[in-house]
Amino acid sequence: MGGVAVRAGGLLRRPRPGPAHRHGLLAGLLRPHGRRHRADGRGRPQGDDLRRGRRRPPRRGNGGLLAAGIAVIVLASLAAAVFNLWNRVWRMGRTGQSLGKRHTGLRLIDERTGQPVGAGTCLGRELLSGLVNQVVWLSYLWMLWDDNRQTLADKAVGSTVVKLPRG
Repeated sequence: MGGVAVRAGGLLRRPRPGPAHRHGLLAGLLRPHGRRHRADGRGRPQGDDLRRGRRRPPRRGNGGLLAAGIAVIVLASLAAAVFNLWNRVWRMGRTGQSLGKRHTGLRLIDERTGQPVGAGTCLGRELLSGLVNQVVWLSYLWMLWDDNRQTLADKAVGSTVVKLPRG
């Protein structure tokens, strides 16, 4: 782990390891850019600043960049929620198929009529499914032993998922 021996006042000594060695490699990589550190990791000024006896003020974080990052995260989350509502509620309620169900050849229909369930019923199915599966994970397992392979939310709203014939 050593380093290059440095002659200081007639004695040979090794410099102390910097922050990358003291706190792990990741800490050294995550250190803010733009600061100049000596080999001993104390963060003392170097070059012209050291010769003139001036010390640079510590750098502050970039609040604008942080705000932009938070805005991007919020907008991406909203876009994902809108897409999920469109795909899982509106589209599946009207046509009986989300994008994934269309790809796998499945359709969500009303048990009694055989038609798509509608956006309102589909929203209720999604909310009930989310609630039941957060509290009790039994709903996903329920369809394994059910004769019609329905989840608890499907049973509650009267819907079922059927496999479409190929062709």
